Amino acid sequence: MFQMNLKRAVWCCMARLLFYPLFGASLHGPKVFRTEIPVIVLTCSLGVTNGYLTSVLMILAPKSVPPREAETAGMIMALSLAIGLVGGSVLGWFWII
Repeated sequence: MFQMNLKRAVWCCMARLLFYPLFGASLHGPKVFRTEIPVIVLTCSLGVTNGYLTSVLMILAPKSVPPREAETAGMIMALSLAIGLVGGSVLGWFWII
């Protein structure tokens, strides 16, 4: 079974930066990439990796600190996730304006 550790999870998060040029290629790249299929595949891949890595990091964060600080680390992770979701939703409105 695939065992995820903190270092591997961070590398996987950084690897997601490859989605930027891939989405750019789907807009401005060769004609074969400017169809709906690559955009659908990229969007689904982005969503799946986002959900998976968020879950993995939420599990690994409390395990990577001393046991007496694990509860605090979990609360900080949950608070950070909530702030990020709210912040992204608020900033999304500026796209409409």
